[in-house]
Amino acid sequence: IDGYTRIGDSIFGGEIACNVKPLKDMDVKTFKVLAGTKFAKDANHVYYPLEEHCIDYTDCGVCYYAKIIVENANPSTFRYLTKEYATDGSNVYFRGKLLQGADGATFKVIDGPDFFFLATDKQNVYRHDQVFSEADAATFHLAKDDSRNDFSKYGSKYIIADKNKVWEYTPPTQIKEIQKR
Repeated sequence: IDGYTRIGDSIFGGEIACNVKPLKDMDVKTFKVLAGTKFAKDANHVYYPLEEHCIDYTDCGVCYYAKIIVENANPSTFRYLTKEYATDGSNVYFRGKLLQGADGATFKVIDGPDFFFLATDKQNVYRHDQVFSEADAATFHLAKDDSRNDFSKYGSKYIIADKNKVWEYTPPTQIKEIQKR
């Protein structure tokens, strides 16, 4: 499921070929994949393919998970939010990496179209794993009613705003301030 394979008492990450070894120190009995997310967990750890190694041989090629343990994640309280964000209630993670300073208790992913990776907590707005410091976290939102938004096509520019400013967001990284209407 989602890149993880169980064979007997072993868990593999990535493709299984070319003598790829199983992942080490997994609690196979409690291991479960958070389907559709690339995250998995067992009683001891939370996992995500933080590093993937690829080997090309003349007779075989394979990509497998190398570094997978999500640091400081509590597996008993860990849950996937959406848009590749997850929390254990205290910490917040984006694609398996800790978002420094993010507050897991107040963290919320902003509902938006595909490839719209924006979120807030009590102090900050986040774009992917970066703080968008120009925005006010308490009032930041996707301006769904703004006529400049076109949610019907892939690659659109989206209008985001807070109480003071309006921006045009072109995923994945470009944000520029524009005039309010």
